[in-house]
Amino acid sequence: MKFAIIGGGASGMVTAYYLSKQGHTVNVFEKKATLGGHIRTVNKNIKVPNVPQNITLEGGVVEFSSNFKHFISLMDELNVNLEPLEVGSALFKRNKKRFLSPSVITGNIKGLAFILEFFKLAYVYLSANWLLLQIYFKPSSSLRDRPFADYVSKHQVKNTWLKLFTMYCFSIPYKAITKVPAELAFNIFRRYFWANWKRIDGGVYSYIEKIERLLNGKVILNAEIETVLRSDSGVTLQFADGSSEHFDKLILAVPPDQVLRLISEPTASEVKFFSPWKANIAKTVLHRDPLIYPRFEISQPSEFDFFQTQAGWGYNASLTRICNLPKKPQYSLAYNIDNLIAEQNILQTFEHHTPLYSVDAFQYRRNIIDNNGNNHTYHVGAYLYDGLHEGAVLSAKKVAKLVQKRESNEH
Repeated sequence: MKFAIIGGGASGMVTAYYLSKQGHTVNVFEKKATLGGHIRTVNKNIKVPNVPQNITLEGGVVEFSSNFKHFISLMDELNVNLEPLEVGSALFKRNKKRFLSPSVITGNIKGLAFILEFFKLAYVYLSANWLLLQIYFKPSSSLRDRPFADYVSKHQVKNTWLKLFTMYCFSIPYKAITKVPAELAFNIFRRYFWANWKRIDGGVYSYIEKIERLLNGKVILNAEIETVLRSDSGVTLQFADGSSEHFDKLILAVPPDQVLRLISEPTASEVKFFSPWKANIAKTVLHRDPLIYPRFEISQPSEFDFFQTQAGWGYNASLTRICNLPKKPQYSLAYNIDNLIAEQNILQTFEHHTPLYSVDAFQYRRNIIDNNGNNHTYHVGAYLYDGLHEGAVLSAKKVAKLVQKRESNEH
């Protein structure tokens, strides 16, 4: 069969890979000039002035849990090397209060203060884990259709800590985190919170490069798709230049809020399932700024640190540590802490179009999965599962298996 995949991010490219292995012809249409979606690897699919060509930095997806079994299986299949990554996070509040990660404590604090900082950290860990332990033994169905706010509304440091990690996972502003479905948020803590973490040697985009070379089809960049027409014979993509192309099946690997814009004459079910989804445009900043670490008497940051500013909470990821680079110069990736970064130290700004998770939208993800294949149309994306890279790979694998099953039944 001949497939059209709209969207060249992780889920779209992995789906293309699995379908190519089954012998199908796959054309991937990406509206941007590069593949990868939220994968932005400097000196791979992204070029940034003033960054030496012999290093790789991440401007989007950074790390992967050792519990991402589907993702890790795919990396083994593609012969992509994963390296261990130490992960620590500190919290720096506007009032100068701080809760430091173990690596920051051992690298910056001495004497009695060393012991006191570990006591503070132990309090946060124990109180947060007590809540997570209570949730762990509840069935997932008890969390369904309930917002995160039902569990983390009180102004306590443990709740701040859990909300910040949820903010980081889904790139949703801190103020909106309490509206995230509790089922989604706690699923992350249950499955991945205390796992070991990995990074991809050579940059995250290196696995997309390998997939592109293995495709049984072609990649079309800067694709301007006007609309998609569906009929009994398949699907037709109509392009902005007036041309069109026919395919047997369509796979939409786009943010869920974009689905109805692409499909001509969506069904009543599709309108119901996709109307609640809203766009979330997250901005990250690649920079070489020391930020305000010296104000907190910190010279060695952790891998991921959270800062409270007048605009709310954001984070700073030390790419120097994460990408295993020499200590100087210091490269970082920041989210929602723009007022802490001197303009002359900004190297590049990235925008990421991600789902805005809400209880109203998330309740239909199972319906979307169950209706995959109807009207020659399939949907893939991390939003259908855990919202992370594992979910992107899992959704691709599920669709490929469904296609194979339906093809077998037809014969």
